[in-house]
Amino acid sequence: MACGVGMGRALTQKKGRGCSVVELGKMRLRTKFILFVALVVAVSYGITFYRTSTFQHQLLLTQAVRQARMLHKQVLLTRKWVADHNGLFVLMQPGVGPNPFLKVDTEIVDTSGRHFVKRNPAMVTRELSEYSAREGNFRYRVTTLKPINPANAPDDFERRSLLRFEREGIHEVAEIQKTDQGTVLRYIAPLYVEKSCLECHAQQGYKEGDIRGGLSITLPIDWALASIHANNRLLLVICVLTVLVVAALLFFFFDLLVARRLGMLARAMDRFPEEGTGCQRMCLPGGEDEIGMLARKFQELCSRLHDSRAALDQARQRIFQSEKLAAMGRLAAGVAHEINNPLGGMLNCVKAMREHPEDTDMIRRYLPLLDKGLQRIGSIVRQLLRFGRQQPLSFRMVDVDELVRECFSFLELAGKNVDLVL
Repeated sequence: MACGVGMGRALTQKKGRGCSVVELGKMRLRTKFILFVALVVAVSYGITFYRTSTFQHQLLLTQAVRQARMLHKQVLLTRKWVADHNGLFVLMQPGVGPNPFLKVDTEIVDTSGRHFVKRNPAMVTRELSEYSAREGNFRYRVTTLKPINPANAPDDFERRSLLRFEREGIHEVAEIQKTDQGTVLRYIAPLYVEKSCLECHAQQGYKEGDIRGGLSITLPIDWALASIHANNRLLLVICVLTVLVVAALLFFFFDLLVARRLGMLARAMDRFPEEGTGCQRMCLPGGEDEIGMLARKFQELCSRLHDSRAALDQARQRIFQSEKLAAMGRLAAGVAHEINNPLGGMLNCVKAMREHPEDTDMIRRYLPLLDKGLQRIGSIVRQLLRFGRQQPLSFRMVDVDELVRECFSFLELAGKNVDLVL
C-alpha cells in the first residue's frame, strides 16, 4: 500500500513537471525570451541590491566605529590632560558639589572665600558626557568591574566586553543595539592604569599597565539607518523601473527584429506549396543576420524544389509517352491482322477488277467493299494517331457518345486476342 502511494506521488510529480514543460512549450518565443531576460536582470539587480545594502550597513558600522575611535582618543587626551594636572578645581555652586569618592584634596577655599571642589578624570568624563547627552549627541562614560562610584558599574554589554579584554586580550568591541531611544552603536575600549591613576586606585590593588576598566561610547545611528533605508527604497524603485523598461524595450525590439521577420518566413513557408512557382515573389525578411540568412536559404530551397519538381514532371511525361509508344507498338502488332484482313480482300477485289474491267456488275459489287475496307483501315489509323500524339492536358467539351464508341472499337480488339495497354 505504501509502495502504491509512493508510486502515485512519483507519477503525480512527473505529470506536474510534464505539464510545466508543455505549458512552457506553448509560450511564444518572444514571451519566453523576455521572461528569461527579465528574470536575469531581476536576479542581477537583486544581488546588486543585496550587496549594496550590505555594503552600506558595513560602511555605516565602519564609519561609526571610526568616529567612536576618534572620540575615544579625544576623551583619553582630555582625561590625560586632567590627570597630568592632578585634577581640576571648579567653583562650587548649586549642582556642583564635592566628590564624595575622593579621599584627598577634594575642596579648597581661595583668598576671597570662594569654595572650589576637585574634579578627577572620571568626574570630568561623566560631566562632559552629560553635556553631550543633553545636546542629543553621543554619550560616553568610564566603567569598571571594580567601581568606586556605583554609577560607573557596567551594564551587560560593558561587562561582557570588559571580561573579553581580560581573557582574550582584544583592544575594542563594537556592537549595534536597539534601545528605547533608537538604534545605537556601542563601542568600548580598555583603559589602562597609568602612574597618575594610582593616587586614587592604588588601594584597589591596581598597578601600572593593568586594565582598570573601559571607556564606553554610545553613538546614535538612526539618522544613518534612515538614510540607508531611503537609498534602498530608491534603489528598489530604480531596479523595478529598469526591469520594466528593459522588458518593454525587449518586447519592442524583439517583435521588430525577430518575431515579425520569423512570422513573415513562417507565412511564406505556409504559402509555398500553393505558390511553388513564385519563390521570387514571396515576401521574405531581408538583412545580413541569421534570420536573413535563413530566409535566403529557404528561397534557395524553394528554387531547388521548383526545379526538381519541373524536372520530375518532365521525366514523368517522358516515361508516360514512352509507355504510350510501347503500348502503341503492342497495339499495332495486335491490330495488324485487322488491317491485313480488309487489305487482303481489297487487293483481291482490285486484282479481279483489273482482270475483268468489262464486268460492270462485279465492279459495282466490289466498289462498296473497297470503300468499306478503306474506311475501316482509316478509322483504325486515326485512332492510333490520336492515341500516340503527345498533347498537353486540357479540358474541353467532348461528345460522350462518340468517345464511348471509340472505346468500344478498341475493346472489340480485346475480343480478338489483342492486348490494349494504356
